[in-house]
Amino acid sequence: MINRCPICNSSNTEISIKGYSSRRKAGFNYLRGVKSLERSNFNKIEEKIPLYFCLDCKSGWRGDTGLSSEIDRIYHTKHSLHWKSYKLFSDFLKGEIKNSHLISFSKLIIHLSNFLERKIDVIELGSPLMGVGFLNANPKLFKNISSITRNVDLIDSILLSQEKFTELLIRIYQFISHIKIRLKKLLKKDFENNYDKKIFEDLNKKINNVEFCDIPTSVGWGASSIICGQSTLKWLLTLNPKINLINKYTRKKNKSQLSICVNYIDHFDSPIKIIREMLFLSDFILFNIHKNNDAGIQHKYTFSDNFDNVINKRFNKDYFCFNISNKIINLGDQSKYNYFLVGKKKISLEFKSYLENIK
Repeated sequence: MINRCPICNSSNTEISIKGYSSRRKAGFNYLRGVKSLERSNFNKIEEKIPLYFCLDCKSGWRGDTGLSSEIDRIYHTKHSLHWKSYKLFSDFLKGEIKNSHLISFSKLIIHLSNFLERKIDVIELGSPLMGVGFLNANPKLFKNISSITRNVDLIDSILLSQEKFTELLIRIYQFISHIKIRLKKLLKKDFENNYDKKIFEDLNKKINNVEFCDIPTSVGWGASSIICGQSTLKWLLTLNPKINLINKYTRKKNKSQLSICVNYIDHFDSPIKIIREMLFLSDFILFNIHKNNDAGIQHKYTFSDNFDNVINKRFNKDYFCFNISNKIINLGDQSKYNYFLVGKKKISLEFKSYLENIK
């Protein structure tokens, strides 16, 4: 039976690991939560699933087997804590800014704002703590975290006691972390914060409004990512009350200028469909994605450097997608990620030319 490519629908496919990282044990920290996958047969996982590769669009994907389904379920069961979100959250508690994954996004958003000659409205989708909305989270609002406002009796309060300890545990963590940081400063040991905050200050000057679009997924965390007993979406909305929550059913009368998806488009069930739907809500969508040789097998899909060609073939001719390669503009993390922008063809080509001419 021919396995058609779920991305471009081509039948020119083969069983191959070429669509995924060849690094030994890539993604093992996720996959060790899969019960039926023993440590001894991890290196033969591509034979057990199997993995497919499209010879036309160069996408990779996992076949629909019991093991593949078990891998998809770990995001909502055994591995319901998105590790990158946790690291961002813990750094935030310590008062450290290490959002280096947003540097390239910040540069591109600033350039788009300058190109449009206006402050822009941004819609975020994907992981709630990965976007620009969490940059302006307020640590003083931890006290507002709660899950109910009802009065409950003693027995029911037992099941609800965890949230009462959330703030206390956070304060203890902050206290210990601050002592550790001060000791490192005194000893001058491995403590050097070279991070340039100016780009985020410039970014905030270019953004008018931020919304979060909640999109469910069966092959990623979505709202199932939990930190300190609360969802990452709840942390975002609690710590930054200016964020509005939207979805495709609450479509706004006026479009935003930009949607962004930070390293998450490959954790949605139907990536191309979501890109198309977001263009009903915004003029452009900007997203980055792991390169094939850096993507672990926990990803349901992987995408090639030429993913823009796939989108251009699937969309009507009024739209245009391009890979923001280092030939267009040099970004610091283009060795690991590809950046793509999609929008109406005329203005997208104009923005592409604008980026190419930045000195």
